[in-house]
Amino acid sequence: MANFIYNYLRSMRLYYCFVSGTTSLAGVAFYHILSGKPWGWRDAVILGCGFFAWGINQIFNDYFDLESDRINAPCRPMAAGKLDIKKALLLSTVLMLILGGASLAVAPAALPAVIVGAVLNLLYSKLKSIPVVNCLVYGASLSCCAWFGYAGLCGTNWEKAFSPDALIVSLQVLPIHVFMCSISYYKDKEGDRAAGVRTLQNLFPDEVTLPLHILALGGMLCLFLRVHCALMIPALLLLPLAAELFFFLFQEEYHSATKVNCQLCAVWCASLWGEANPYLYLVAVIAFFGIEVLYHLNGNDNKRFVTGFEKLLFYAGMSLRCAVKLRSLSALWKGAQFTRIFFCYKLLQLPSGEYKLDFYMPRYPTDAFFTAMKDKLISTPPRPVSVVWSISKACAYRCPHCYQGFDPAEEMPLEKMCQAAREVRNFGVTAWAVEGGEPLLRFARLTALLEELRGLEVWVNSTGHSATPEKIARLKELEVTGIMSSIHSVSPGKHDAFTGVKGSFDTALEFLSQCRKAGMLTGFNTVLSDQEIMDGEIDNIMALAQEHQCDYIQLIHPKICGRWGKEKFDSSLHEKAVKIACEAQKKYNSSRKKNAPILTAQVFEESPEMLGCTAGGIDRFYVGCSGEVQPCEFVNISFGNLCHEPFSAIYERMRSAFPVPSSDWLCGKYGECIADAVGKNGGKTPLPCRETLELVKDWKSENPTPVYKKMGIYK
Repeated sequence: MANFIYNYLRSMRLYYCFVSGTTSLAGVAFYHILSGKPWGWRDAVILGCGFFAWGINQIFNDYFDLESDRINAPCRPMAAGKLDIKKALLLSTVLMLILGGASLAVAPAALPAVIVGAVLNLLYSKLKSIPVVNCLVYGASLSCCAWFGYAGLCGTNWEKAFSPDALIVSLQVLPIHVFMCSISYYKDKEGDRAAGVRTLQNLFPDEVTLPLHILALGGMLCLFLRVHCALMIPALLLLPLAAELFFFLFQEEYHSATKVNCQLCAVWCASLWGEANPYLYLVAVIAFFGIEVLYHLNGNDNKRFVTGFEKLLFYAGMSLRCAVKLRSLSALWKGAQFTRIFFCYKLLQLPSGEYKLDFYMPRYPTDAFFTAMKDKLISTPPRPVSVVWSISKACAYRCPHCYQGFDPAEEMPLEKMCQAAREVRNFGVTAWAVEGGEPLLRFARLTALLEELRGLEVWVNSTGHSATPEKIARLKELEVTGIMSSIHSVSPGKHDAFTGVKGSFDTALEFLSQCRKAGMLTGFNTVLSDQEIMDGEIDNIMALAQEHQCDYIQLIHPKICGRWGKEKFDSSLHEKAVKIACEAQKKYNSSRKKNAPILTAQVFEESPEMLGCTAGGIDRFYVGCSGEVQPCEFVNISFGNLCHEPFSAIYERMRSAFPVPSSDWLCGKYGECIADAVGKNGGKTPLPCRETLELVKDWKSENPTPVYKKMGIYK
């Protein structure tokens, strides 16, 4: 029931209610100006009905627009399947009858306005495919709120309720509602086009429609201010909103423009009779801030990625919620410091209403997220958040960079693997990347592990080789958050040559497409050389990922490890390539690239300004298929095997070797040293525990990561 109410309230989009509320207010205020009668309780009833009528009616609109909403607003509760349609429609019908009964009891003369408004609203859903007419019908429907406000105070005086004065107030608000409807179609272009809805925005390019809207609003503002400009307050309120509206439209920030569109309409209607009643200007200001707050609290049902001021409000609220949830004031400051570094990313909003702050952090506000925050901010010592867990080395591909290319092929016994996974889960690790080799080739092992991880943040790294619809459906059933697949070039031939398997490029993209349709997040794991980065390959990969509607791109820099343990990389371009990758990270996580996937370049994520190197159990570690526990997948040394020791003992040993988070990458600083030690030990990876302890005893943790040093949680 609580979940139903939550999704019903989200579907009401209460910030829109200020539009119908202020339109009703225009009618009520006009009545009092003409009659000179004092305001009373009857006004409160009429305004309450006018305010909530919009939100209740949104449920019906969502039902009629369900087909286009699945494209335009996939996160909207009804489109996402989170709101029971029959129950929601029944509740809205009951609530509408209650509002109708209340208005009928207070003022029977207002009933015609209710009926006409409802009929026009239903007619709008049928006429939405007729350009211009759709906006006129919508505007007329919403303008009935002004008639309702005026007639609501007429009691049983039917003659007065149908007087020219009622028509005047309705006509005064009609233009802004017609304009508001037309502007709202910008954000719906894609879905309307797919659903066959014809709007001006679908018939003509923005270069044509935007100037038309500028002229229309300019003309309306000139007329409005000429008639209603005694105190110039409307100008101070409306002109900045008009400028902001078109700024967002030209920036193609259509969802932000929709919010400003609501504010403009509400301020317009509330200010309409402000000369006669200056208190209405105060209502206009309240409506402005009310829309701003409710818009952000409601969550944006239309956006896939969240940027700008909305993101700032999200982080402020999230920090407060963490402090309350963890019952710690220190968590407020530490949480703000820790999550501050993720602010440079776009927020990914899921259809469930959850958010992804960072690729390696669990979704907010899941229990896994708060467990991760507790382990990081409250526990002493702090605990890691994520693990990369290999279940098998079985793989049909022969990628030259494979970091487990020389690992043993033995697999942990299934029962032992599940037992070890439970121990790691109980230790507090909440974000898991499960991989092979190719995990789909050992599907029974994969599903057994996923059963142990239900409720956590789980990604599966897979090439898609041997995927079937049944396997994909099973992954979704086991609550897998997302799928990452290797794509190393936009050229199918070049990618296939890299993997050694013809058709692997098409296999990966088709697999990701099917996983996305099943409701899982998707992304690329991409390895690019310094030269490829210099040649602009990042932009090519990002364009391909956007074309295939991926959510994340993880850009991995070449490492001296695994099959590349003896590789000699040209370092002459490295510094320039790192700079380009970091700039790309900032670009693709900004509002300038609001529709692009989220880029997570490791050279940026592991920079001193971010978290630095988080290997060794600071934030993450790696478990090979045979049970060897490594600082990370790119550092081929082992601190023990889960088949022989409990995880807690191995973890303590590993953390003793790396007690303080460092800005220096272990794989970069010690890659050649590890490769030499592996060579002397027969070339097999990872380096056994005894040899590892001897190797790392003289390693020093230098250049502490600034954010962790400031938080003071590692001592």
